Amino acid sequence: MWANEVMHNLDRSTWDDLISAPPPSRILELLRASDSRVEAHLNRLRQSTRTALTCMNGCIAEVNILRRDWEAYDRRLEDYEQSLRSRKEMIEASLDDINLPDPSEVGDSMEHIENVEDLEHQ
Repeated sequence: MWANEVMHNLDRSTWDDLISAPPPSRILELLRASDSRVEAHLNRLRQSTRTALTCMNGCIAEVNILRRDWEAYDRRLEDYEQSLRSRKEMIEASLDDINLPDPSEVGDSMEHIENVEDLEHQ
């Protein structure tokens, strides 16, 4: 419709200027979406944005929970490591207190066992 008006003017030298100019206001009114459609679209957009924000807030809360759990596990690991070190020190101290005899001084225990006759398998 608007193009017909531009084409009515047979002077082609003015066509480029008319085409590059914004359309007349009556044509803009025809191209504009109705208010109810725009409002419905904006409401859906707002709702989608709120849903995305709620999801992000939930994810951030879960990350904070994981961070607290991680810190608690770190503390537990440090405590457990300290406990293991204490036990190691106790074992090392016990080893230092034990006076083991020289292997040449230790006799063979089999030499001192009395040979008993097998009565069950005769």
